[in-house]
Amino acid sequence: MALEVMGGAFLSSFLAVLFDRMASRPVVDFIKGQKITPGLLQKLKMKLWSVNGLLDDAEEKQIRNSRVREWLDELKDVLYHADDLLDEIKTEALSRKLEEESGSSSTNDQVLNSIHEFDKSLEPRILEILDRLEFIVNEKDVLNLKEGGTNRLPPRLPTTSLVEESGVYGRNEDKETIVKLLLSDDLTGNKTSVVPIVESLTISQESNSPKRVPLVHLRTLEIGDCSKLRSLPREMHTLLPSLTRLSIRKCPKLEPFPEEALPSKLESLEIWSCEKLIGNLKQWGLSTLASLRFLSVSFEGFADPFPDEGLLPTTLTRLFICGISKLDGKGFRQLTSLKQLQIADCSELQCLPEEGLPTSLSSLYIYGCPLLEQRCQRETGEDWPKIAHIKAITIDHIPI
Repeated sequence: MALEVMGGAFLSSFLAVLFDRMASRPVVDFIKGQKITPGLLQKLKMKLWSVNGLLDDAEEKQIRNSRVREWLDELKDVLYHADDLLDEIKTEALSRKLEEESGSSSTNDQVLNSIHEFDKSLEPRILEILDRLEFIVNEKDVLNLKEGGTNRLPPRLPTTSLVEESGVYGRNEDKETIVKLLLSDDLTGNKTSVVPIVESLTISQESNSPKRVPLVHLRTLEIGDCSKLRSLPREMHTLLPSLTRLSIRKCPKLEPFPEEALPSKLESLEIWSCEKLIGNLKQWGLSTLASLRFLSVSFEGFADPFPDEGLLPTTLTRLFICGISKLDGKGFRQLTSLKQLQIADCSELQCLPEEGLPTSLSSLYIYGCPLLEQRCQRETGEDWPKIAHIKAITIDHIPI
């Protein structure tokens, strides 16, 4: 399917086609019959919803901003791959169904091997698309892309949110109960029948935070644009025992986390434009988070090398850092599980660490780092020997 037109309207229409394909009976039934991680297709769907919310703003800004046009190019390429994969799944599903209905039992070894290889490759291919979409979504802060109310697709799936209208989905009285509990200055910890079932929550433009209300089923917490927020509860690890994803953005007055306050089950942590919060990274206790796979941090006003030796857990597979001035090679070499590294808008970063980057890396994205651009050029760059082992390298949105 061609995507010659790069407008947000066209991409939104293309996304609508992808959603239809993912919901089609052949694709759904085929995925259910595979031995892959449960919920993988749903994760892909939710990530595509996140991208769709940015299209209106990207469409407007691409006219004056070449980097936004490149962002749309990247998105187009990922959507190509997603469309191809869904096409293959549908074709494979229909082919096997026809063979089953024909009652054929003479399938030769070559066909069986082909079926086995396709099934074996399915999960890695979906994960690759998910990883690329994750990077694309994370670039929204670098490009200052805002989520808008696009009406080109059906309404987004319900998700608990406290943004302006406080879009908590469900009964109105439940919504009011949650909002009052989370935004009151005097939270007593009294239990309600509503709060424990909340699984996803977004807080925006509020001065207070959830302090003493246990949210035992909460898995995702997003806090953004809270200019007056100064602290999070010390009991965060006990109040949010099921939390797997925490995102905090544009909270300039937020103080560093209390020691070992982060929930132990965190898998994804994003900290952007929180100058005070990153002042003492060692205090966060990141190395104790045995489930952490993804970390995204912007380092405005942070002068120390990153990451210190022993700072990060070895379980980390994806790392996105922005605005850093120096990298610590010893800290990187300990990240033996790291697969993807993204370095963005580091105008003062002069070189990659002398010790090189982890041998486990398979993808490296560098953009907005002018001093690194020439040093990382294939074969000729001074830093090329440090990254030559990495299969996929992209500099300023251009694969090398």
